[in-house]
Parts: sequence; C-alpha cells; structure tokens
Amino acid sequence: MIKESSHLLAMMFLIAVGFWNFLGAGVIWILINTHSQLLRTCHLSDVQFYCHAALMGVYGMSLVAANVCFVPALMTEDVWSNKLAAISFWGLNGRILLLILYSIFPAGVIQTDCEATAWIWYARSP
Repeated sequence: MIKESSHLLAMMFLIAVGFWNFLGAGVIWILINTHSQLLRTCHLSDVQFYCHAALMGVYGMSLVAANVCFVPALMTEDVWSNKLAAISFWGLNGRILLLILYSIFPAGVIQTDCEATAWIWYARSP
C-alpha cells in the first residue's frame, strides 16, 4: 500500500517541478528579460523573484520527490504517512507561491518604480 501511494505523491512533486520551471524560468524570466529592462534591473528584487521561483521550485521539489519515492521503502508502514506527505506537497507549493507573491514580487515592483522615476543608485540603496 505504501509503495503505490508514495509513487503517486512523487509524481505529484515532479509535476510541481514542471510547473515551477515553467513559471520561474519561462514566464517570469521573459517578463524581466527585455533588452530595456535587463541592464537596468539587474540585481534588483525582480531577479530574485525569478530565482526563487525557478530554483526553489525546481530543485526543492525534485529533492522532495526523490525522498517521497525512496524513503518509504526504508520505513515500516506504521512510521510512514502518505497523508503527511500529501499535506507537505500542498504546504511547500503554497509556501513558495506566498514567498514570491507577497515578499519578493512587491519589493521588485517598488524597486523598479524607484529606478524608473529616479536613478539606479536610488533603487539599489537600502
């Protein structure tokens, strides 16, 4: 019973890898990779927005998928909980989404607005 459910959960984590790779490396990178914006917004929070979505989503979910796939084989049925693994799937994905939308993205918008109205040194100053 453990093996079938844990492989399904591992596939869910791998699907999340594809989603975060598409969102982070695809959509967000295209938004900040225009020629006019690339040189001006380098090292601002917009780049961190892309990096957190791509790297935390892809590499983090890949590692959790490997753990969900292989760790249940090392444990007994009374120790491993597929329900907790499913909760961790939604919790980790929700955490990355909240981190991006409520922390890094607003800071990048504010810095880009400061850079557009003032000079680049003003946007990068603390």
